[in-house]
Amino acid sequence: MTGKQSPEFYTIAQVADILGVTKETLRRWDNNGSLVPQRHPENNYRVYHRSQLEHLEQAQILFKSDWNAEFKT
Repeated sequence: MTGKQSPEFYTIAQVADILGVTKETLRRWDNNGSLVPQRHPENNYRVYHRSQLEHLEQAQILFKSDWNAEFKT
């Protein structure tokens, strides 16, 4: 395979950049239980599994779409 594979885990900075939110937002989601990352075993930093990121990206698409407009009225 010659294509570049996605990593299995992402740092908080990478996830913030991908989702277009701040690291503080991700920390707040962690603290209130909305999005709980795993912890790196060596440094206890937050790390997010690729599947979590995929779910978040799908949710963002839905909330930015016309689908969400139905619930705002």
